[in-house]
Amino acid sequence: MKEPHSMALKIPRPATVITLGTALAVATSASGALALAASPQPEASTPGAAFDFLYQTRIGDGRGIYVSIGGQARRVDVDAPGIFHEHPTWTSDGSRVTFTAEGEWDDQGSVVRASEIWIVDPDGANATRLITCDCWDVDNASWSPDDGRIAYVEYDAPDAGGPPAASRVVVLDVATQQRTIVVESERGQLVDIPRWSPDGSSLVVSIDRFDETGDETGSSFGIVPAAGGGVLAPLLPFEDYGYAADWNRVTGALVYSVETQGYAFTDPAVSPWDLFEIQSDGTGRRTITDVGHEQLSLPVWSSDGTLIAATLDMAPREPGGQRAVVVDAASGVITPLADPISDYARLRPGA
Repeated sequence: MKEPHSMALKIPRPATVITLGTALAVATSASGALALAASPQPEASTPGAAFDFLYQTRIGDGRGIYVSIGGQARRVDVDAPGIFHEHPTWTSDGSRVTFTAEGEWDDQGSVVRASEIWIVDPDGANATRLITCDCWDVDNASWSPDDGRIAYVEYDAPDAGGPPAASRVVVLDVATQQRTIVVESERGQLVDIPRWSPDGSSLVVSIDRFDETGDETGSSFGIVPAAGGGVLAPLLPFEDYGYAADWNRVTGALVYSVETQGYAFTDPAVSPWDLFEIQSDGTGRRTITDVGHEQLSLPVWSSDGTLIAATLDMAPREPGGQRAVVVDAASGVITPLADPISDYARLRPGA
């Protein structure tokens, strides 16, 4: 679900290179809960050194985007406006990084500076504005398998401080600049987080459901043609709180989280915040992880279909517990990628 932020302008800091200096082991307690144990290790064993990936992290009062290659992380978003840069993703060939430069709104919710989607090289060079929102907000970009199209979400201004009044998934043909509205939200719902099918013909789209006061009452996801004109039918009951589904480009299965439980006005008492797998026809649901009291969210498949990059929150009731991790889809084993506080991890395609 889209959350607006109250923001103030700050001058971006220059590009920074950091080394991830602590290795972390993943253990399971007798109760089944996960624990991350820190221990000094040589640089070759630093978190995530075996992977190239990106993530977002807190930078002062905002957020910044980092790309980690060979165990060294470099900030890549300093040329974009504002201080909230988030929801990064790779192009499908892994050559570039896309992220949202969140806009600014006044106390009445009117747009002061429009939200934008930017694209940049993994070393921070050649930063370019790709999309400027002509709406209240824009976010959650995703590239087609051939990198010729980009799907994203436009949001309309909220009513009386609630969630956005409406949203739509848009596909932009990069070469022609042709814009196609794929699906629009119904009353009391929002469509969000489009992700491409392996053949580029369809999108899996998350759906938030709200009551009349704007409180979250459930979520699901469904599949629509990328060309538009389809019906977005939920694959799961809204009461299951399925969300943020991503398509495995090898097997065709979907991974999803149940993270929207955190927005519910009353405790929905679903399941722990594990990750789940399901086939695109709604069959074959299985639980991938066993996190106990911790929380997993924001899953995305690796390009070879064996791993899932995600966010693990070790202390859900306390700030600062989020960490970028990778999950083995077969065993459910969780490995840290970056030092805290980090989230929204994505493994580099083909790396």
